[in-house]
Amino acid sequence: MSHILAAWKSPQDSLCVLGAGNANDIDLSQLAGRFSRVTLVDLDERALSRAAGNLEPAVRTKIKIFAGHDVSGILP
Repeated sequence: MSHILAAWKSPQDSLCVLGAGNANDIDLSQLAGRFSRVTLVDLDERALSRAAGNLEPAVRTKIKIFAGHDVSGILP
């Protein structure tokens, strides 16, 4: 989290988290409070839905989900 937050420079900055999964290791509320948009990308749609589903509605509006994407390059 400290490295991600250190990259923030202005309220217009956005963030893309590749391989976000359940987002257990990041604080989405804190990130949404800082970045204009937080995009979560992962192969597992259910995991991303769980991650976003636990958020307050005001926070959830800043979260964009892109599921079904293999960012590892392992899958054909």
